[in-house]
Amino acid sequence: MYFYPLDEELVVSLLEYIVTGLAQRDTCVVMARPQTLINLNKKLRAVGVNVDSVLHTGEYITFDAEELLARFMCRGMPNCREFLKEVGGVMSSATGRGRPVRAFGDMEALLLDQQNIAGLVSLERCWNDLMKVHAFSLYCAYPEAAFQPDSKHNAVFQDVCDCHTEAVGGATG
Repeated sequence: MYFYPLDEELVVSLLEYIVTGLAQRDTCVVMARPQTLINLNKKLRAVGVNVDSVLHTGEYITFDAEELLARFMCRGMPNCREFLKEVGGVMSSATGRGRPVRAFGDMEALLLDQQNIAGLVSLERCWNDLMKVHAFSLYCAYPEAAFQPDSKHNAVFQDVCDCHTEAVGGATG
C-alpha cells in the first residue's frame, strides 16, 4: 500500500512497479482511473516499453477502474461474490499464464473519493479473499491527504492498514 501526495507521484511509483514486473517477465494487471492509465502508458513508452506489444501478448493487462468497480457494486457496497467473478476471472487468466502476477488496484481510492468508507474496507477484504485463491502481488495506493491527522477519513486509517501487509509513503494517521 502506497500513500501518494500527488497523482504524478502515483504514476511514477506505478511506472517503477510495472517496468520491474515486465523486466522480470511477470504478468502486470493495472486497474486504474482513465487518466492514470493514459499517463502511465505515456511514461512506459518514454522508457522504451512497447505498450501495444505487451498489451497484445497479455504481459500487460489494463482496465478502467471505474468501469470495473461498477460491475460488482450493489447498493453502494462491493458484492464479494461478483468481485470474485469479475476480478477473480481476470486474475485467474493472468495467473494461468504460469508467470508471477503483479496487480495494481485504484478502486479503493475511488470509493474513498465517494466517501464510501464501509465499501472501501469491504473491498479490501474482498481482495484479501481473492489472494487466498490466486497467488499475486497487489499494489494499492491512496491519496496521502485523505489520511492526514485533520482528515475526515482518519478514523478508517487503521482499518485500511490492517488489510495490508506493508504501507509506504508519507501518511502518518
